[in-house]
Amino acid sequence: MSETSDTLAFFTHGWQNHQEKLSIALARLSPEHLALRAAPGLRSIDELARHIIAVRAGWFHFALKEGDEAFGALN
Repeated sequence: MSETSDTLAFFTHGWQNHQEKLSIALARLSPEHLALRAAPGLRSIDELARHIIAVRAGWFHFALKEGDEAFGALN
């Protein structure tokens, strides 16, 4: 493998691992847990999760030209 391929494989594996752990952690939370905030005026856990989804959808759609307009609307 080339150095570029090794680097890409490293980051892809790390990203996938992070995605799986984030999904598992969020799936276990109740609506009450998702509504929790670290402090007043800060985003709730639900809002943080939605922000992560929107940013990633936007990146895939606008930067990588993946997905249709409905997918792009998640941004």
